[in-house]
Amino acid sequence: MPIVFHALGFDVSYGIRNERTEKFRQFLRRLRERPDVLISLRNDGSLDTLRRVVGEEFAVGIDKVPDGGFFTVPAGESHVELPASGRCVAINLAADRVEYRFQEDAPGSRVHCDAFLARLAGVLNARFRAEDIHAVLVPHIPEDLWILHRLLDKIGPPFCRRRVTVAPVHPR
Repeated sequence: MPIVFHALGFDVSYGIRNERTEKFRQFLRRLRERPDVLISLRNDGSLDTLRRVVGEEFAVGIDKVPDGGFFTVPAGESHVELPASGRCVAINLAADRVEYRFQEDAPGSRVHCDAFLARLAGVLNARFRAEDIHAVLVPHIPEDLWILHRLLDKIGPPFCRRRVTVAPVHPR
């Protein structure tokens, strides 16, 4: 039976132990022996992380693909909190591991959280002035709400009141 691992993320920001790395290498070796297995990773740095953590030889034959969420077409549903016309843009800001995600002096051109939020708010405000768009801030865990609040502060009125909605967060 064919096996497809499609658009997986490979994130080790929470750490990875040596014995788990070796077990994962063994798992990949077994998968690569099979002609009916397809593996693809998201184009978010996952393939580079895989190369760095388990080795270049394990990345051979693994495809890099866009996250499937980029191609999602929403159903023609309406929602009381969304405008009836104009474009709607969903934005997910992850606030877990903020010390890893936003570092001022780290390699890889990471920026400080406040600088990132100020730049994002500037881009959104420019888009709000230029066209009829609405932004939906989408938290994936309750801990994301604080960073969304800081972004709303940087967007400021009137746009944060009229053009931005915060989606509900549903704890698992």
